[in-house]
Amino acid sequence: MKKQVLSVSPSPQRGQNVALTEQYNFEPRLLTREQAANYCQCSLSTFNSWVARGIMPGPVPGTHRWDLKAINTFLDRASGLQMKATAHEALDEWRAARARSP
Repeated sequence: MKKQVLSVSPSPQRGQNVALTEQYNFEPRLLTREQAANYCQCSLSTFNSWVARGIMPGPVPGTHRWDLKAINTFLDRASGLQMKATAHEALDEWRAARARSP
């Protein structure tokens, strides 16, 4: 994804137009639905279908933005790249095994 340039003011006054002085290069962490579909190189309708089918994650709760890391995690799992269980999954497996034990 192409890096975007964000211009920010170190301490703008509320309600005033302040000259933007500092610039930072960054890759956005949260994406709009359209940006997320573009990142996945698919149409918006295909992306919506993938979300509905659980192939892609839904938006961050309470927002209309998709987490880039969550998208990458879902893609890694779908493509078989994520072979090692995450700490969270390992904990879930451990809890499930202990629940079955007498």
